[in-house]
Amino acid sequence: MNSISGAADFNNLVLDLLEEMDRETGPYHQDRQQNYPVGLWWYAEHRFPGKRPFRTEVAWTERLTELFNNRGMNARSECDYQNSRGRCDVIVNVGWGHPIWLEVKGSWPWQFDTDKANSSYRKWLRVAADDIRRKLEVLTAECASAIAFALIGFDQPNCGKIITDKNISEIRELTASDAWDAAYREWNVNMSLCFRTRCWIWTRRLKH
Repeated sequence: MNSISGAADFNNLVLDLLEEMDRETGPYHQDRQQNYPVGLWWYAEHRFPGKRPFRTEVAWTERLTELFNNRGMNARSECDYQNSRGRCDVIVNVGWGHPIWLEVKGSWPWQFDTDKANSSYRKWLRVAADDIRRKLEVLTAECASAIAFALIGFDQPNCGKIITDKNISEIRELTASDAWDAAYREWNVNMSLCFRTRCWIWTRRLKH
């Protein structure tokens, strides 16, 4: 098992794994032209080729679970919350006694290949904030060593189609205290579609 000494280490590990997932798909899909991007953006097609509707977040969390396990960490996906409705995307044991409970959500303001606004954009950002407030925040140190929330986004700053600080202000407010450790990475995709991949993660250790 990799040594994870604190929340900052865990955040960096998750970002490393997301970058690994972005690279492992190859640059394009066989059913598209050879400069059509896949990566995290079209990861559902890589993971579940030909299946509809797209299950992007499921594709991400299933692969994250596999990658945690490949590194000697005991991870499971789709785990029931106690005393709360719904399921957690991933729980992973990094040697802290109890597991880390991790929620992963995606958001993009536009459908880049159709140039149409994503009508669910703000709705899913609200859902993301609710996952912190109504799921993660109800967990206690009796079942979780830490709680974590990752947001994967895609935008096009050159076209003014940007995920702004205001858009994610509710998430930032919920993770604003010093108890939360935050990390962020981004990289550009320059192919037949050009956009920016953005990954945020916030983790908070729980204390008895």
